[in-house]
Amino acid sequence: MKKMEDEHRPGPSPLLTVLIIMGTVVLLGVIFAAVKVFLIPDAFGTVIIEEEGSVEVVMCRTADCAAVFIAALETRPYCAFYELNHPAIIAALAAQDARVLVDEDNAAKVQGLAVESVPSKGLMHDKFCVIGNTVITGSMNPTINDVERNDNNLVIIVSPTLARRYMQEYEELASRTDSTYVKRPPSPRIVRLGGVEVEQRFCPQESCEAAMLSEIRASRSNVSFMLFTFTSDPVGAAMLDAADRGVDVSGVVENRQSDTYSEHVMLQDAGLDVFNDGNRYTMHHKVIIIDNRTVITGSYNPTASANTRNDENMLIIRDAGTVARYTEEFSRVMAAAR
Repeated sequence: MKKMEDEHRPGPSPLLTVLIIMGTVVLLGVIFAAVKVFLIPDAFGTVIIEEEGSVEVVMCRTADCAAVFIAALETRPYCAFYELNHPAIIAALAAQDARVLVDEDNAAKVQGLAVESVPSKGLMHDKFCVIGNTVITGSMNPTINDVERNDNNLVIIVSPTLARRYMQEYEELASRTDSTYVKRPPSPRIVRLGGVEVEQRFCPQESCEAAMLSEIRASRSNVSFMLFTFTSDPVGAAMLDAADRGVDVSGVVENRQSDTYSEHVMLQDAGLDVFNDGNRYTMHHKVIIIDNRTVITGSYNPTASANTRNDENMLIIRDAGTVARYTEEFSRVMAAAR
């Protein structure tokens, strides 16, 4: 009988195996470094995009927001505004051959610049421009009142990822012919720019109220707000719940928006440090500061219309330096309100 051949084959030596594994690990590290839009999952599985960039914040009652805005217009801007009437900003936009979208109720009022009217199911309430990889946004409409008299903030972000997102929103707004449009599905983005973390959302498709509620419900030490209008029952209830568990809740609401529908009346009745504003013009911020580490800002007021009907954008910024700037402004606005 023929002897069966042994099927066993000697494998590589242990030393060779170790070298192969080490080489594979190094190769994977090189590949990961080369894909350098670093995709880093946070504790909740959300993808954070790391890239070169920056965040600058300007307060319009203590700095020249028009000059800052105009200085950023280095190439052709693509903008979406609720309203527009500031002569110097209009001239600067015209000089750069800007494409500008304006809410349908205000487009015909713009003088000195050709703009496109945008229909909306509510208000096209955005305030943003995209200039290359730079986004200008915040609470400021480029109007005489918002620049020179009202309490507002301007945010200048350098981020290729966020610039692309704002351009996509611009293109969606520009493509509308009536109010039967469908907004894109939710896909909020978080970027990390040199240590500054920015989460960006468009409303209503990206659940701005839900994001705001999540941040307030996670608060541990303080919730401070400066809000032009505040009629969201869920947000008001979340602030009251926060106060009940020992969080210091305080804030200011625009005096003209102080009526029985405003949530700040309920918070005042609960004995919290909440006041009508002291600016004889308008307190136009849309700002909530949480635990001295997070600030929510943008065009979004906590109202049902802003959450379900308007075109809005929201930023959630996590950075001690940025929060300190908003806290300084909150102290100024609160002092005027008291």
